[in-house]
Amino acid sequence: MINMNQQESITWIEGRKSIYPAQFDPAAGISPKELMEIFEAARFAPTHKITQPWRFKAFMGKGKNTFVKLVEEAMVAEG
Repeated sequence: MINMNQQESITWIEGRKSIYPAQFDPAAGISPKELMEIFEAARFAPTHKITQPWRFKAFMGKGKNTFVKLVEEAMVAEG
């Protein structure tokens, strides 16, 4: 867990940036620990009346490759 004081939090927020798919490194991986930290942080995203209806699915390894192929096929079919 990251602990920041108020000024550190403000500095971090001001320095955030968008990262687009073209910038992704396909060879880079993510550890299960890092993935769980991301999911834990995502749980705190605002929700309607604090219902937190979040569900997450992670595709890794061969499953990720299969998922990407299916998405590509669906996009081609959509035109």
